[in-house]
Amino acid sequence: MGIPDMRIATETWIDYAEDSARAQRLADNYYRLTFEELVKQVWNERSNVPADTLRRRLHGIDSESRKHEEELRSGGWMNFLPENDPVLELGCGTGGFLVPLAARAMAVGVDVSLTWLITAKKRMEEAGVSCQLVCACAEQLPFQDNTFRSVAAFDVLEHVDQIDPVVHEVARVIQPKGFLVATTPNRFSLTADPHVGVWGVGLLPRSRMTAYVKWRSGLDYLHAHPQSLFDLRRCIGPLFKLQVSAPEIWSEDLQQFRPMKQRVARLYNYFLRLNLIRKLIVPIVPFFRVTAQKL
Repeated sequence: MGIPDMRIATETWIDYAEDSARAQRLADNYYRLTFEELVKQVWNERSNVPADTLRRRLHGIDSESRKHEEELRSGGWMNFLPENDPVLELGCGTGGFLVPLAARAMAVGVDVSLTWLITAKKRMEEAGVSCQLVCACAEQLPFQDNTFRSVAAFDVLEHVDQIDPVVHEVARVIQPKGFLVATTPNRFSLTADPHVGVWGVGLLPRSRMTAYVKWRSGLDYLHAHPQSLFDLRRCIGPLFKLQVSAPEIWSEDLQQFRPMKQRVARLYNYFLRLNLIRKLIVPIVPFFRVTAQKL
């Protein structure tokens, strides 16, 4: 499908052979299926995904382009990203950010999963935009130094085995004074872990997290490594001028909540608009929004 496979890391959560075989099955059906049908084919092959998790993820996949489009507009938190400059997205998945990004910048999407890149290609094709897609590892990016003006990583930093090599690679490929923008869940959030819906996971030593989640929910917790505010300062701070903030819960996501949870979420958004309270609660908020400029 014109997507180069440049994965060279040997220690990774993904089985390359299995992923490539799944991608080939998608490619075989690429011209007769829509983007939505390709995504459903991927999830249908993952029969161990709980129904509620599948529902939430399908909603997220459907709505993420609208959310990112709002964030790139005037008044959005990423509206400072220069237009017509080269921008790399790490962990681009199904292309939810690439669709609005490709309309304003020279976009490149990288993901370790060739399967998801096939779906991203279809999504951009249906949206009438295009960009270069590359299958590669975030720890070893196949790009020269100072290639990109900005790098984006949404819900990616918590899924790499070691965050430090990824941050150093990002710093290497970003031009001087360029930006890293990212979102990631907070390890020390007072809410349930977003991957498995279990409370208190991040309060445990990392060596105990997997067993605890298995005991509480029966789910595996092998490829999630949530970061705390202090972790982000330690690994990103030395290379970037770092700002970490707490985003409000997006209106479309809020509409998916049950009535009681909606009321709590609206109250949470209200508190985030109060400067003093917002600064005090950042260490325990559910999600972080990272804006970092290369030193």
